[in-house]
Amino acid sequence: MNRSCAAAVTAIAVLLVCVFVPAATTAQTPRPPLAPGWNEFKYAPPSDSEKMAVVPPFQTIPIPDDEVDIRNIGNAELALSYWNADESPGAWQTITIAPGQSFPIKCHKCSKTVSISFHDGKQNKEFPISLGGEYTISWSSAQNVWVFNSTPQRYRIVPQDNAINPFMPGRVI
Repeated sequence: MNRSCAAAVTAIAVLLVCVFVPAATTAQTPRPPLAPGWNEFKYAPPSDSEKMAVVPPFQTIPIPDDEVDIRNIGNAELALSYWNADESPGAWQTITIAPGQSFPIKCHKCSKTVSISFHDGKQNKEFPISLGGEYTISWSSAQNVWVFNSTPQRYRIVPQDNAINPFMPGRVI
């Protein structure tokens, strides 16, 4: 019985050698790629119908002269205060802005500026900003502080009235 087992093991070993050695020594043709390589890929911009299928229709409206939008482009919720001259008497109002969100500050009694106060990570800052535009708050890795910047944008992008939300059919934005 030991001889038959040894003969069987030898036969299997010879069979494996006969099958896999010729396959390993012969040159294989490379298989064709499944998709073009990254440098061969040609980007085709979406058609107008594809754009409308994914993105709801938006409209732009100008930022009023007595308002300013502050957008948080950082990755943390930020708090700041602004001088609200519309209160009688005037008072500091504190707001928080989530990452990626904006907050409109309205001041009908302010002439052309409103005072802002916030902690930049090192010290408290207070300065006036112009009404009628947009500002961003972002983190500066070079300075290790939060920075406040003016943008050239003088309008808000909002969904059109009664625009259908493509991500939740049947719901109006």
